[in-house]
Amino acid sequence: MKKYNNICGTYVSYMVTYSNKTKSDYNKVSIPKEMKDEIVRIIETDKTLGFASIQEFVKDAVRKSIILYQGTNIELFPKK
Repeated sequence: MKKYNNICGTYVSYMVTYSNKTKSDYNKVSIPKEMKDEIVRIIETDKTLGFASIQEFVKDAVRKSIILYQGTNIELFPKK
């Protein structure tokens, strides 16, 4: 568990692993090159953050966003 502080408040991140996931259980997303370059800069500048790859950074960022927005009235996972 990691605790993060920023201008939006304090967040606690729980690392969840999905050992039984296959490649077909994942989706690909695209981000702008500038955003990718900034992620690489952050990862390479501060190794204490513990990110070994862009993918790990993005999964952590998405996980934090889900935690942040779960309490809102936004329907994150619309029913199909």
